[in-house]
Amino acid sequence: MRWHSVKKYIYHVALLVVFLLFVVVGYVIYVIQTAPLAELHSVIPKDGNKESQEFVLEEGAIANKEELETYFSFSEPLQEPQRYLKKLINEETLIEEEGNILFLKDLNIKSISKNHCSRVYCYQHRLSFENIPGYLWKGLIGIEDKRFLDHKGVDYISLARALVHDIRVMRFEQGGSTLTQQLIKNLFYTNEKKISRKIKEFILSYYVESTYEKENILEAYFNEVFWGSMQGIRIKGIYAASLFYFNKPVSVISPYEAAILIGMLKGPYYYSPFKYSERLKKRTKVVYNKLIELNLFPKDSFYQWTEKDWESWLTQLKLRSNQKELKSIWFASINLNKNLNDFEKFVLTKKSEEVLVRIKEGNEKADLAIKVLKFNLEKPLERYEYYSKYEKSLDKALYKEKHQIGSTIKPILYKIFTSLGKSLDDSTDTKPITLKLISGVWKPKESKKNADKEVTLREALMVSMNRPIIRISQEIGFDKIEEELQKFIPEIKTPLKEYPSQLLGAVELSLHELGEVYSRFLVSECYEEGGEVLKTLIDPTTTTIRYRVNKKLRNLEFFGKTGTSNNGLDNWFVAFDGSDVTIIWTGHEGQRDIKDLKLYGGSTSFEIFNNFYKDRGKRFSSLACQTMANASPQE
Repeated sequence: MRWHSVKKYIYHVALLVVFLLFVVVGYVIYVIQTAPLAELHSVIPKDGNKESQEFVLEEGAIANKEELETYFSFSEPLQEPQRYLKKLINEETLIEEEGNILFLKDLNIKSISKNHCSRVYCYQHRLSFENIPGYLWKGLIGIEDKRFLDHKGVDYISLARALVHDIRVMRFEQGGSTLTQQLIKNLFYTNEKKISRKIKEFILSYYVESTYEKENILEAYFNEVFWGSMQGIRIKGIYAASLFYFNKPVSVISPYEAAILIGMLKGPYYYSPFKYSERLKKRTKVVYNKLIELNLFPKDSFYQWTEKDWESWLTQLKLRSNQKELKSIWFASINLNKNLNDFEKFVLTKKSEEVLVRIKEGNEKADLAIKVLKFNLEKPLERYEYYSKYEKSLDKALYKEKHQIGSTIKPILYKIFTSLGKSLDDSTDTKPITLKLISGVWKPKESKKNADKEVTLREALMVSMNRPIIRISQEIGFDKIEEELQKFIPEIKTPLKEYPSQLLGAVELSLHELGEVYSRFLVSECYEEGGEVLKTLIDPTTTTIRYRVNKKLRNLEFFGKTGTSNNGLDNWFVAFDGSDVTIIWTGHEGQRDIKDLKLYGGSTSFEIFNNFYKDRGKRFSSLACQTMANASPQE
């Protein structure tokens, strides 16, 4: 009887063991199947560098030296930008003049290294294992996981030591994680210290170690770990960390710089050079001494930074953190528009960010933004589109959101005037004018206080006067102007004689809609009416931008028209260089309770155009309508 009870007991225990085994196996299978392992496959690159596209910076063109150096950092992964630039100067490919670079020959340059990070405001470019210096991965093993080459994903010795420590202090302080576990946590889980998360880490670490080589795991680790942030851009992977912190490719960073980066991995925000530089100094000293102990680089390369070295680096970092070139690099790396090459995208974004930073000073309550639409008149569907609020909808910003167009409407009106019999050489009065509308008395104001009593229509157009517009419209007849204006802007309120402020730009259009208006205007000007209005606005020294156009563009011909409305809350610049139409809007997007932003004339949107065209690395061809031989007005 007793033996029967023992057998029964053994039987039930065996059943329980089998059941628990099934549960454990099932849980292991569940963890492996539910983990996004496809993401792990994608982080191990077959080829760390994308096949770069090349384009030309043109002979005779200009670029800003600092911008060119920054761009080279992200497009020439094996070149130190300062040395590469010096090499090109020695080869007489370019010369330096007052902080600018003048190209003596055409220079082929590569596109920005592909951004593999899918998150907003994040930069990452994955490298193959052979492109990661040995002292980096050997140093990481020596500091973080001494038995990495021997264990199978979990180091029980380190785990036991960490457990004893945590029991002694009665809280979770040390985890004893291997590099494989850290990789799994970074890819799939949060930093939350739960037993369930730790168990999943164990399971996946064993699985990964049994599936991939150690080199693959190190490669993925160096490509996926975060290294803090700069200029609001998260730094992911060793490629980005080396460029962001030292402005040089990882292949040429020094042993001490490597020690700084390895030291930061313990906690990139805890050891942030911006906030906790003293912590980072102490941590780097420990890491550097360990690297020396491990004999990871020749003794003649031993150089430990002095306080002066640290001070110089931290000063450069702080200066760089206040600039916007890294944010602009990030945007250029994710922007797929084909109308501009990568260098042009970078420069245009940087010039826009610089203006945005400047106008935000003293206007903290304003919801400021910049929008750009650029397209070739012959290929209007190949567009470059930019919106400074990257996290919001680009389509909505450029195609649906409307802004008052201000004086950008005036070239359209003068074209209508000439088509209805007026000449630009006709004279008109600039005295105050009063209109009695159903809504009340309306008196158009003039921005130019000391206006002449009489001017030609050409002069009025060049300096963007208001009263001549209304006076000529009265003479011709508001009904006739209305009929012609609707061909360009069907959305205007009618009857026009009761809403004459529309003639001064009180019309709301999106950037896309204004682009369509100007496409019709520019094509018809070049081929239908002789282009008198267009020609009147192609000399930048005689129009509203005459005091702001830089000396490189002063002697060139291009169509340009500024526009301001809503007491400076909307500022525009529309340009045409003979092939490309550029429309830039700068302004306030929120409630219109701000009285005056002073975004007038050529101080904002034109400044972006002005600086971009100077430094984009392309020659500026003077406007010639013949370049549009295949163009036709858009329907």
